[in-house]
Amino acid sequence: MYEEGQGRWRAALVIDGKVVRRRAHSEREAKAILKALRQQRDEGLNVGDGQQTLSQWLEHWLTTILPGKDIKAKTLDGHRYIVEHYITPYLGKHRLANLSAQHIDQWQSRLRQEGLSTGTITNARRRLSTALEIARKRKLVTDQRGEPNRGSTRACEAARGRGLRAHRTAGQAVPGIAM
Repeated sequence: MYEEGQGRWRAALVIDGKVVRRRAHSEREAKAILKALRQQRDEGLNVGDGQQTLSQWLEHWLTTILPGKDIKAKTLDGHRYIVEHYITPYLGKHRLANLSAQHIDQWQSRLRQEGLSTGTITNARRRLSTALEIARKRKLVTDQRGEPNRGSTRACEAARGRGLRAHRTAGQAVPGIAM
């Protein structure tokens, strides 16, 4: 931990031979960040640098995580098709840690505008939700202090369609969604 100057601090920790750095606005905040980094390291969680894009995560999910779950080849091919055609071209460039509910809402709206069926959009949202939920459990969607990134947490909820269920149970129509 060291001061960068002008009241800015930096917490740094070597994890797996790589220096992981986080910025802070005070010495106290830097100590808290360093404590959170150590805890994440000790728990074996991915600390990373927050630069991983959704596209990179989805590729890892498709090539590493799903094959280890004894999924049939045809099912895996279907997931890959959905990811490559309906998710990555629209959301892939966003950093995983910065993905927000607004990004998910805009993505679904764009898919509707392009004339995709409700079933296709729902299928794509489910694939995205599954991948984001695994990322959340692995704490890949945390902020630099090690706390859950509220935007990414909301993106997980939006991908799960929680907002839609709330409207449906209240009996309210959701624009652009058939009930």
